[in-house]
Amino acid sequence: MHSQSEVQAIIHPSHSVAPAISTDSDLSEITADPRPLRRVFRGETSQVPLVRDFIWRYLTGRPPCPPATVEDILLCATELAANAVCHSRSGLPGGFMIVQVAARPGEWVEVAVEDGGGRWAERDCCDDDEDGRGLQIVSALSIAAGVVACDRGRTVWFRCAWNPHDDELDLVI
Repeated sequence: MHSQSEVQAIIHPSHSVAPAISTDSDLSEITADPRPLRRVFRGETSQVPLVRDFIWRYLTGRPPCPPATVEDILLCATELAANAVCHSRSGLPGGFMIVQVAARPGEWVEVAVEDGGGRWAERDCCDDDEDGRGLQIVSALSIAAGVVACDRGRTVWFRCAWNPHDDELDLVI
């Protein structure tokens, strides 16, 4: 997709977020929406709230997504961005992650985070452990999720239903 030097050229030092990139790549193969929006973020924990803001702005710039769905999407996106920074080479000096969001209003919203690769730390999780539950939460809140690995890194993605609570409303008597 982009070499490290290309990404460094995209990220201007005085800005915390790079301009949106609208080029075709591996991430666009994940979504059926022909016009996803992508952005490069530095691989720092301080960028995770900016990822949330980027996705929130995308969702509010379209037909309004139900608030409960927005909350689910932001929670899942936060988890993927934090994982990229904490568990991949994206979190090393000069690292970066690429975030893509796409929507088919009325049907679904999809988010993908491409990280810098590397080994993810294997953890034994127990009930008191705070680590290791994030991807389970993503899986529970989404209608589809996955990981696509390549030689540059990996892309972790999820898709949430536009209004997953429609069925619940039908059950109220």
